[in-house]
Amino acid sequence: MHRLIVTSATYRQSSAARPELITADPNNHWLARQQPLRFSSDQVRDAALSVSGLIENRVGGPSVFPPQPDVVAKEGFSNVWKTSEGADRYRRGLYTWIQRLSPFAQYVTFDAPPTNTSCTRRDRSNSPLQALTLLNDGVFFEAAQAMSRSVLVEPAADDNDRLNRIVLRALCRPASPEELLILADCLREQRLLLEAAPEKATLIAPEPVKAIPAAEVAAWTSVCSVVFNLHEFITRE
Repeated sequence: MHRLIVTSATYRQSSAARPELITADPNNHWLARQQPLRFSSDQVRDAALSVSGLIENRVGGPSVFPPQPDVVAKEGFSNVWKTSEGADRYRRGLYTWIQRLSPFAQYVTFDAPPTNTSCTRRDRSNSPLQALTLLNDGVFFEAAQAMSRSVLVEPAADDNDRLNRIVLRALCRPASPEELLILADCLREQRLLLEAAPEKATLIAPEPVKAIPAAEVAAWTSVCSVVFNLHEFITRE
């Protein structure tokens, strides 16, 4: 049933309303357009892990403890959050351990419902904390690092080819000419900054890529991070 719904012509429509529909059907009762919907809290993380290639899709098994700041667990009473290692670190959000006194902070930021009551419909907010999480949280930073490494080791004609691949993987569509110009400017700026500060480049890209300077890997990591911060990346259009 789910496959039938999401592959239907109705579900796959754009959320951009045609002018005549704005007046005739402002509430979209006719389902003539898609309804933009931000991903749920666990889907946001899963999306970053998936496009970066880090996600562990193994089915079943015990709950896991994704990385999060130590201060979160300390807010509870004698809570211990021992971060999972290996593939368990990147398991889907479905398997994240639920700790009532100090729940997984990233999920709370993206409006995870309380676990002590039934939830029939999830609330979705829009806050600066969400943007800061996408930019600074270790999960998304590791995803940006992994994505940059995978893009750099693949054969490419030029920078624009790589930039287009990043957008295609993250947003499931080719980049527009305007977007390529903006991302190319971002890449150029990051290269200049990181070539002048090699110690910072090593912090951003601690895992080397064969025959590629750390500053170059770090610059592409920054670009991937920018794409992960796009509204379109965490929103079903």
